Parts: sequence; C-alpha cells; structure tokens
Amino acid sequence: MRPRRRRTDLKVIPGEGRRDIYYKQAAVYYLIMTLVLLLLFQAGYHWLGGMLRARRLQIVVAAPGYLEESRSLEGLILRNEEVITSPCSGFLMEVAPPGERVAVGETIATIYEAPREELSIYREQPKETLWEKISGYIYRKLGREEEEESPPLPVYLIPTGAELQPERIVELTAERAGLLSTWIDGWEEREPFFYLDREGYDSAGGEIIRIGAGSYVEEGQPLLKVVDNWTWYYSTLFPVGEELAEREKAWLTFSFAPGVTIEATREEICPGPDSQRIGVTYRLEQQLEGFEENRWVEATAVYQRYEGVLVPARALCQEPETGLLVDEGGFVTFYPVELVKIQQEEALVEGLPPYSRVITRPERAKEGCRLN
Repeated sequence: MRPRRRRTDLKVIPGEGRRDIYYKQAAVYYLIMTLVLLLLFQAGYHWLGGMLRARRLQIVVAAPGYLEESRSLEGLILRNEEVITSPCSGFLMEVAPPGERVAVGETIATIYEAPREELSIYREQPKETLWEKISGYIYRKLGREEEEESPPLPVYLIPTGAELQPERIVELTAERAGLLSTWIDGWEEREPFFYLDREGYDSAGGEIIRIGAGSYVEEGQPLLKVVDNWTWYYSTLFPVGEELAEREKAWLTFSFAPGVTIEATREEICPGPDSQRIGVTYRLEQQLEGFEENRWVEATAVYQRYEGVLVPARALCQEPETGLLVDEGGFVTFYPVELVKIQQEEALVEGLPPYSRVITRPERAKEGCRLN
C-alpha cells in the first residue's frame, strides 16, 4: 500500500467558518426583541393613552338614575290609640313587653290591689348612680347648686315567698288589638287633627309618662296604651301656595327612621293658624319602628321623581343644540339630548344610551376627532 502524503499548504483558521451563522442568529434575535418592544410599547401607549385621555377629558360612565323634588317638614304624629288606666290602686306586678302586638282579651298587666301603707315595708328608693355622685361632687366643688330634677319614683320589691291574696290580684286585658306601648304623653285620643308650629306644640304642654313593673299605681292612673299600628297620620303646615300641599300623594322619610321612605296620602287640607299658612294631614298605612314613641318629628317629603340618565351638569353642550360629547369607539360623537332637570351639579337627560362614556370637558374635544 502506498503511504499517504502529508500536505503542508493547508492552514486552519479558527472560528472563521461559523461567522456568517453567528451574524444571522444575532440579527434574528434583535429583530424578535425589537418586535416584542414594539408590541409592549403599543400596548402601553394604548393603556396609558386611554388613561391620560380619560383624565384630560374627564370621561365618566353615565348610568340610569333619578332626581327628586323634596321639601323639609316638621309636624305632629297622630294615631288611633287607646289609653288603659289602672282600675285600682296597688302594686304593678307585671307588664307585657311594649312594642309587640296584643290580641283582644290578652293580659297586658297585673296589679296587686293594696293601699300604699300596706306595701311600705317593700318600698325601696332607687340608689344614687355613679354619675349622679360624680356630678354632685363637681357641682359642690364649683360652688354651684345642682340642677333640680324630679326625684325618681320609688320601687316596690316583693319577695318571692311573700304571701299574696289571690283575690286581690287584678288582671288587665286588651279591649282592642294593636301595638302595646308604655309611652304616654297626653296627646292620645285627641280629636281632630292639630296644626301647630314648634312653638305652639311646646306651649301646649304634654308630659311623657312611663310606668314599669314594680311601681305603685293609683286608681285611674294611665298605665299603657294600645296603638293602631296600621293607620296613622302626620299633620304639618305649609305656606299658602306651596305646590306640595296641592298634591294628593307624597313620599315621607321621618327623622326617627331615616332609612325608610313610605307613601303618604293627603287626608285633609284646611286653613292654618293664620292667613299665611295652610294645614295638611297625610294618612300613612305602614308601621315604622319607633313611630308609637314619637310625637313632634321632622320629615323630608318627596313629591316628584324624574327618571333618566344622570350626567355631570358641566358635560352639557348648548351648541348647536343641547347635547353631550361621547367617546364612542375611539371617536368623539355628539348626542342631542332632552334636559329633564338639573339639581346641584347633576343633570338628568333623555336620549342618551345608558352607560355611555361621556366627556365632561367638552371644550377640550371636537366632534369627529379620533381619540386613539
């Protein structure tokens, strides 16, 4: 076999054989990175652009809503209520829980008939509370006399083992169905409706009485009352010519139940205490919690409700007609609308699709402009 001849004219140059491939890979890499950056820039531009545009034009979403015509009132609550008096003098042993409905014939109170002298051994004067002790100490240190208050009523604590004569136990039963209350102020069973202002109400008097179990009661003394919790009335005064007084219905929200609005129907309208005012009484047929323990109350009357789409009042355009500029698909579009009502800084309109993107700075936009 012939031996292989070694060639000495060939040289190996390291790396030069893959240089073209390296450049091609680098070009592809940088191209891909450039495309990725362009995509990120475009997405960020649209996101930031939309946010900046909304901030510059102050774009809001217009939602369906309503505006109301309302007026503040104050007046007198009147109810169909029957006061139950004590049939005898004695120790009030038990009283049914107030605030609950009672049926006809249901026992609402129990009295042990006895003269006051006989029960004197069970009498206890209420102890002075910690606050009364502190306030008394402060008044004495300041050299001032304590404010005069009516002394608390004594209570009678009869031991469980005390021998009571069953024949002297008197039970009071309800003669009509209704809501039981221990809140008595002297305005019960008064007829007809009263039309007073606050000064007249205060001067008319009326002392609130609450009597609980453990008290000594006299014969004929008011103990409880049964209230018709279905129909009650609210009497108030209006200036002559007031629009609300001429309406048959209103929706009232009372200060003692601020979260509830109930329908009220006008029961009576008549001359007021002077020529400048008229009296109106509303009939209400829905029980509110606490209505049986309130007499003179404030209320808000809503007598007209307008429905439509709510937008900021500053968004309205007057040229070429009343309307709004809306961001619709990235273009500024003009919507002519009918203005229903403006209240404070809100406007109620018709003719605008609900949930439109309304431009509230119309002076910074022009119809037909592209926003993207």
